[in-house]
Amino acid sequence: MMAFYKGLTGVKWIDGKTPMKQFIDLFQGERLYHRIRWTGSKSALAYLFKQLERNGLVTMPHARIWTTVRSHFVQPDGQPFDDNLKDQQVPGEKTARIIQAFIRLLDPADSFGE
Repeated sequence: MMAFYKGLTGVKWIDGKTPMKQFIDLFQGERLYHRIRWTGSKSALAYLFKQLERNGLVTMPHARIWTTVRSHFVQPDGQPFDDNLKDQQVPGEKTARIIQAFIRLLDPADSFGE
């Protein structure tokens, strides 16, 4: 999870001021009192969570995922994401490859070719 956090801050998709514990708490089902500022594209955020769900790395009902994403992530200006977040198009090829690499970091079944 730490590598996932560092990857997202490294590509500047989440605000670098986001404490790692706050980010990890989101994925461990802990209560969050602050929202995470998503500084990447809207399509990247949607694709990231679609891939997390597709790979079984997020385990909650499909509709609940989007409610959770919208309640825990905000846009760079602090505004919430709207209801159409889940309907975003697939991001460009480079962004999709980066997201796939992040998914592999989280997947315990993936040995990265070892």
